[in-house]
Amino acid sequence: MFLEEFWGQEALDWVEKLLTAQSIPDRIEVVEQQLSQILAATESPAPTLVYQSLQYIYEVKGNLSVTELADKVNFSERHLRRAFELELGLSPKEMLGIVRFQSVLGELYSGDYSSLTDLALQHGYYDQSHFSSVFKRYYGLPLKQLTKLE
Repeated sequence: MFLEEFWGQEALDWVEKLLTAQSIPDRIEVVEQQLSQILAATESPAPTLVYQSLQYIYEVKGNLSVTELADKVNFSERHLRRAFELELGLSPKEMLGIVRFQSVLGELYSGDYSSLTDLALQHGYYDQSHFSSVFKRYYGLPLKQLTKLE
């Protein structure tokens, strides 16, 4: 599934900004700006379920399950999924994965890890193989290719 299926031309502009970003911190900044704009556009006087959920997701760096998130915000998983789909066009599980991956990228960029396996395990990936497949899915390049560039 592509972003433009959810957000149309705005997503294509966002992808272009990501592709032209010069570094990982620049890419993270682009993503955070876009997500902030989405949150600002959906904010109402009372924080929405999705807004409250996102605050908690970022607080724990995406390291929890949808069940744990639903318990934390006191709503059913089904209601939470509907709210995320309606407001973001994503499932809570996908958002958890994105935020968790952002956290990994930050540590990967800072070099503050002993090994890729330790980094993967620290962020809740089953093993380095699982981490590698998630990395390629979100980053668009195999992890091996990126580590060769550094």
